[in-house]
Amino acid sequence: MNGDTESHDAPGTIFAQVGEDALHRLVAGFYARVPGDDVLGPMYPPADLAGAEERLRDFLVYRFGGPQRYIARRGHPRLRMRHAPFAIDARARERWMELMGASLDASGIVVGPREAIRAFLADVATFLTNRLAHPGDRPQGGPLRHPGSVTRARGHAARTRATSRRPCALP
Repeated sequence: MNGDTESHDAPGTIFAQVGEDALHRLVAGFYARVPGDDVLGPMYPPADLAGAEERLRDFLVYRFGGPQRYIARRGHPRLRMRHAPFAIDARARERWMELMGASLDASGIVVGPREAIRAFLADVATFLTNRLAHPGDRPQGGPLRHPGSVTRARGHAARTRATSRRPCALP
């Protein structure tokens, strides 16, 4: 198995429908907006901006059914662990979604896959929120959970719909 070239490029995956170039445009558009943003800009070290862009691009390509470069290079995503050092509150979540949404809208990705990607990104952004303004607050979008997380239910590991290693497909 070659993690650099293996793909789930099966009919029905988002990757099969939009292709790698579209996901590259999405991520590049987002990172073009980050440095000048007063909320997100300070969270991204300028010296690692290109690295952050590459990691997100590889993650989305992998997650939506393309080549598994992300897994080959970094292993399991461990998104909560990797984002724990950053104070991500509801304001940062909303700004991330605003910039990512603008990039998604400008990416040229057609409506069906675009909205599936938007929903996935909203779930991820909510899951990565790790600071709340007041006890009991919840970020817009619902509870703190990741669509790729393993949850514990009645002492047994229960996987959510999106936790499988299968690539995301349109509903």
